[in-house]
Order: sequence, then structure tokens, then C-alpha cells
Amino acid sequence: MHYRETRALVREAAREGILLWAENGQLRYRAQKGNIPDAFRSRLQSRKSDLIGELSLPDFRKRASAAKVIQYPPYSIDFWLENQGNPSLRHAVHFAIRLFGDVSLQQVLSALNRLTARYDVLRSRVNLQDGVLSFIVDPAQILSPTDVVDISERSFSDPERSAQVESLIQRGIYAPFGDKVHRELVIKVSDREYVIAIVVDHFVADAVSLDIIARGLTTALCDNPSSELVSDTAPLQYSDYLLGMNEWLMGEGPAYRLKYWRAKMAGAPPVHFPRTDETPILGTTNLDTVPVRVGAPLRARIADAAAAARVPVMAVFLAASFVALARTLRREDLVIIIVHSGRNHPALLQVVGLTVNCFPVRVTVRPGISYSELVRNVNDAYNLGNGYQIPWGLLMRSLGELDVSCVAPIFNYWPADPQPGRNRSSGSPDAGAVEICRIPVERPPDTNSVEWKSHVINVIDSAADLHVNVKYEPAKYQATAVHDFADAFIRSIEVIVQDPTRPVGVGAR
Repeated sequence: MHYRETRALVREAAREGILLWAENGQLRYRAQKGNIPDAFRSRLQSRKSDLIGELSLPDFRKRASAAKVIQYPPYSIDFWLENQGNPSLRHAVHFAIRLFGDVSLQQVLSALNRLTARYDVLRSRVNLQDGVLSFIVDPAQILSPTDVVDISERSFSDPERSAQVESLIQRGIYAPFGDKVHRELVIKVSDREYVIAIVVDHFVADAVSLDIIARGLTTALCDNPSSELVSDTAPLQYSDYLLGMNEWLMGEGPAYRLKYWRAKMAGAPPVHFPRTDETPILGTTNLDTVPVRVGAPLRARIADAAAAARVPVMAVFLAASFVALARTLRREDLVIIIVHSGRNHPALLQVVGLTVNCFPVRVTVRPGISYSELVRNVNDAYNLGNGYQIPWGLLMRSLGELDVSCVAPIFNYWPADPQPGRNRSSGSPDAGAVEICRIPVERPPDTNSVEWKSHVINVIDSAADLHVNVKYEPAKYQATAVHDFADAFIRSIEVIVQDPTRPVGVGAR
């Protein structure tokens, strides 16, 4: 199938002022002005099937009535089981903040209740109903399920009090959920100091959701206590997102994209570091981390190089990852799995719920190719994969049926968000001044509980500086290869910003 030609035809129609869309399995088109030329109409008809698949996208909209029970697609059970068996993953979506100033327990609880009323994820649970994994919303739950611990009357030294607060936060975030998917803890330290900890099951929420919740809580705490957070237009709910995805999965779009991925990934090899001689450990295993230092001056030069190549900064880091893999593994045909927010649609930007998706990028790092050409190839492959996303669980199952390996590195790039609520204060006469600051939460050791992961490349980019780390299983993969990869990664970045016309030189050390 000629996917690039189909996409080019869609773009050409837009330039000619012709509206194209798919509706109820049919191709629709209309000229905004005048008539559609017969020759162009014939071209559209000749690609009718492909165009229907290309234009069939999820429709995310607010429903007239809220759904109480929504069934997940069968492939979702895989990620749910992974969450069930890996607490460090399941409890990863969390934050804790400290409040100082003129604030009362009633104000804190009121702010949390307003958040619960606003987002259906915070009024839900996930479990099996008649053997089917289901998202269940409790419309009657209008009060937040908040645990309150008052230590203000206890006699502590300052170190003892700090240790007690830290211990309570740890328990509040990492204790088992039971049948709920989120939990809130409020610690009253004194009449002028409170600590709030919130955790949401990663199966139903992601980092973007966490930031939305944190901003909403900050707003609710700093507003007049009598104001209504829900007075604004209610955002699209997670239940709306699930319904939109379920409806789309029944149409032509996923099948069209699956054909693309089956052709694109045919014969793709597994991509992983050389294995150790140890016997593989079954179940969850700990991860080690290798940091890669990228200082502010180099980060600034990366931005200049990306601008000169007319690609996003992320494409430079992704290209460097491919070069580092090619050199470390002495191979040309490589696959990296991209973690994507899944929020391409504007309606999803304020959704509290898990929209994160993954898709593979397959690139050949040919001997003699220049760094600049490789960066462009990687950027093109990323854009095409991004446009043909389908749920990762569905893609994995489909590729597994073709004996195509999904073992590959995970590339996770995101701009570092400012810490929610940091140094935020309100000077309203009713609430007084409230200072809100983020509390770092110590997390348990990172673990890996799924076989398809090779290693994880995390790139946290604040635009001023950069934090890169490589996480891997030391019981499974050779540490020397991981360090070789990290060294090759930073050297590739340096070449891209200094001399992008230089050949990559696959296999060179």
C-alpha cells in the first residue's frame, strides 16, 4: 500500500480547497469554492478505500449522558496485569505538596472534593465484570475519599516530625489501592501547615493528568473557598475518551493502520544489549540507571542544530540513540519504541486519564550516511509512525501473530514541567496568604516486569539543561554495553552539533 502517496493526496486536496472526510464507512468530499475537477475526483475515487482508512480518526466528544460502565478492549488486560504485578509502575503517578499559611482543614478538603466532582477518574474503579475488564464510574460519589492524619497535637522534635511526615507520605502513596484507583492523604502538621499526597493508578492516569490535577488543586486552594472550580466548562472526561476509542476501534481506521505496521515491521529483529551469562530471572527485576550528562551550553547548540535542520529537538536525541545502538550492537536495522502522550487531538489536552501510547520507529543506519541525513530520516519515520498510531497493546498482539519481535529500547522524551504549585501564593482577604511547595517523594527501586522491554532512554528537557539516563536490567544485559551506548550517545550529539555532514560510520568506536 502506498501510504505516503495517500497522505500526499490528502494534503493536495487541502491546498486545492477540497474538504475530505470519512463518515459511516464512506468517503465524503466537497469543494469549498467552485467544483471539483473530474480528473481530481477520479483520483479520489481510485484511492477511495485508502482514503477512508487514512481519514478515519477517533471522535472525542462530550457525551449527552455520562456512562457508568465502559468495557476496555481485550488487549488492555496486558497492561492492567502489568500494573497489578509491579507496584513501582502502578503507583508512579503521584505528587505531594506542603501548604503554609492561613489555610484550614475545611479549605483543603473542599478543594479536594471539587477536584473529585470535576474528573470522573477520581470517582471510579477498574475491575473484571463477567470476565471483561471495565471502567466503572460512581456518579453518586461527590466527596473525595480522603484520609486525614492529625499529628499537630503530638510532641515531636523537628527531625522526628519530618521523619513521621515522610513515613506517612510513603504509606499514603505506595500502600495497595484495594478496589479504588486513586487515594488522597492530608496530614495536618500544625494549624498553619498541611501536607497533601495524591496517587492515581497508572492504568487510568499519566504524567499529563498529574499535572492537570496539581494545577487544579493549586487553583482551588488559592481561590476564594466559596468559589466553584466546576463553574468553568467541564472538560472532556476519561469515559468520553474511552468511548471514542472503542467506537474508532470498530471502524476502518485501525485495520488500515495495522496493514501499514505489518508491512513496516515485517522481519524486524529484536533490539537489545548483549545478554549476561546469568540465568534469566522470572518476574519483576530491579533496574540500574546510567546517567548521561548534557550541560546547558551543549543543549543550546542542540537547539541551533535542530533549527538549522528544521526538525524538532527531540529528533536530534532520537537520531543519536539510533547511532549509539548501531555502534554498540554493530547493526544497521534498528527499532526504537517511542512513548507518546497520545494527545494529538486538541480535545484531549485537559483530559485526566491515561492517553499515553507507544509506537515503533524502524530506521536503517546505513554505512556512509551523514548525520544530517539520518536526522531527517528519523524525523520522517517518527512523523509517519505518529500519524499511524494504534493502541500499543493491539499492535503488539498483531505483530506477535506474525512472529515479529517487540523487544526494543523505549525512548521517552518530555519537557520537564515546572513543579506544580511551587511558590504559589494567594493574597485574597478571605483566604490570606498560602504558600504551596512541592515535596520530593522517595520512590522504591525501579523495576521491570515485562519481557518486551530492552532498555529505557529517558530524556528530560527543560530547554535550559538536559537530564538523560538509560535504565536497564543488570541481571539480563551486560553493563559494559550499556556504558558503551551512553558514551556513543553523547559523542553522536556532539558530532551532530559540530559537523552534521560527517558520515555516521556504523561500527566505528
